[in-house]
Amino acid sequence: MSGGVKRKLDNQSIEKKYEIILQLEKGKKPADLSRQHGIPANTISGWKKKTGVIKETYEKSVFDPSRKKLRVAKHKDLEDAVFQWFTNTRATNLPVNGPLLMEKASILAAKLGHPDFKACQGWLDRFKKRHNIVFKAICGESTAVQREQWLKTQMRRILDTYEIRNIFNADETAVFWKCLPEKAFRGEARHGGKNSKDRLTVLVAANMDGSQKLPLYVIGKSKNPRCFKRTKVLQCDYDSQPSASITGDLFSAWVKKWDRKFQAEKRKVALIVDNCRAYPDVPGLKAIKIFYPPPNTTGKLQPMDQGIIQVLKVHYRKLLMRQYLLHDKKKAQYTPSLRDAINFLRSAWNDVKKETISNCWMHCVIPDISGGEQLAEVQEKSSIVDAILKEEAQELAITVQEFRDYIEIDKDVVTRRAITDDDIVSSVQSAQASTSACGNHEDDEEDADEDLKPIPSAVEVVEMLQKIRRYGSFVGDETVLDSINNIEACVFKQHC
Repeated sequence: MSGGVKRKLDNQSIEKKYEIILQLEKGKKPADLSRQHGIPANTISGWKKKTGVIKETYEKSVFDPSRKKLRVAKHKDLEDAVFQWFTNTRATNLPVNGPLLMEKASILAAKLGHPDFKACQGWLDRFKKRHNIVFKAICGESTAVQREQWLKTQMRRILDTYEIRNIFNADETAVFWKCLPEKAFRGEARHGGKNSKDRLTVLVAANMDGSQKLPLYVIGKSKNPRCFKRTKVLQCDYDSQPSASITGDLFSAWVKKWDRKFQAEKRKVALIVDNCRAYPDVPGLKAIKIFYPPPNTTGKLQPMDQGIIQVLKVHYRKLLMRQYLLHDKKKAQYTPSLRDAINFLRSAWNDVKKETISNCWMHCVIPDISGGEQLAEVQEKSSIVDAILKEEAQELAITVQEFRDYIEIDKDVVTRRAITDDDIVSSVQSAQASTSACGNHEDDEEDADEDLKPIPSAVEVVEMLQKIRRYGSFVGDETVLDSINNIEACVFKQHC
């Protein structure tokens, strides 16, 4: 009988395992890491064999970072379905308690074909522990704590791993693209665009230092808008969905496109998005790694929501109002087309300054990571938006408050399609299953009233450019003249 002392196991947290994995990927040897961290080399070697599981668990926030075991539930598909329902329900700010969660688990178990499953108190306790769920905190008491923890662990890790030019955030917003303020013309109420047909969903994405703004991804209802006929190049990426909403399929296709581009540029990119089903994990990515903040905390962790989207809308509304005002002076009726809206969105996005983007990122991330220090160069969100609002409102001869109300008129519009139990079951049963239609196959009537004039000939374009050149000379603006020369050169190249 051996008299040896049995070694006490010292289980490490998922966060610690992830940290070791990253060092292994940088070329460090298990023996060196063993001496550095006081962990047996064979234990580290075992973690190395589970690299994929450990990284996915940590980066997707499957479990709390302090959790030590990676043990999953008996029915993995049911676990995923229940947690997916839970995160989507909490994203709509609806309360969830234990009995409700168990009832939903029983319903989903039946749909997934698990007649042996019983949603007892023991299962509920284990489920809550695996996902670090505390019901009283879900009601809002610990949101700030979760946010602070994510910033000081996951966000800190992202900053240490990626260059700031390769850290991106993406979020969507609704845009009533025809809408005017309540009192814009002679006191008349000329509201438009409040119904779903006049709404777009726009996905906005930019990197941390503001050096790269990805082209806006616009989602409308119509697959074949009439105003797109004979248009070879659009100013933004465009797709369709019956309710003009962002879906998992559309997001996945968008991410895969950018993954190929970043891979060609030999870049490793971190993409931070909302923790909801509209932004699913996308398998097979080579250059992009998707990161999800904890559920119910993303409003404060999204730089796009900290002023960038608001500034985009300020510039868009300004361009739209200019067109209405110009036609109103001529006593002419103006109805923007979807193509006009996309062109205005592109111009508005170009007008969002690099400094505005970086300031919103810093306001969202840096103060919490730096221990609450206030950085002089980081502007508050309100001051960022207010300064631009005031400047543009003055130009349009509208009060700041009226302009603010105009900008925020579509702020709370739902841009994500409601998720049903069948949608959840479908998604966990097959990653390839499509749960939503992606547009209709007929020409859309959205622009039925638009006068589809014939494309001007090269001679007509040159004649119009001559008029604009005279205007540029009159106002003394060299940028106008340079732009005219570039357009004219393009016309001659195409037709001469």
